Amino acid sequence: MKSTHENLAWDATSFINLAWDDTSFKGSYVNEVHVWTALRVCVLDVRSIDGAAAKNYLEHNKQIFTDASNIYAGVHGLDGGEVLEQVKSRITSTLSDRAKVNSVVS
Repeated sequence: MKSTHENLAWDATSFINLAWDDTSFKGSYVNEVHVWTALRVCVLDVRSIDGAAAKNYLEHNKQIFTDASNIYAGVHGLDGGEVLEQVKSRITSTLSDRAKVNSVVS
């Protein structure tokens, strides 16, 4: 069975739509990242991040795609940087809820 990270690059045949949202939980910010591809929808990662600023989301999202690309590349004997560039070139849209619906959004 393939991991979610391995499937991300494998399924990126035509497009990737990326969405993320966070909420506060017991004093921490928890960010959840979803991807949609031509073949499936999956939760790519859920983790606590340092804050609710754009730089925190950017760091988290970049790390997820770097990790996923390196895992896929390692399994298939490819260069992780090249896989990452292919994946990034297929991101066609992003979505983030910045509405004031919880205490995280100022």
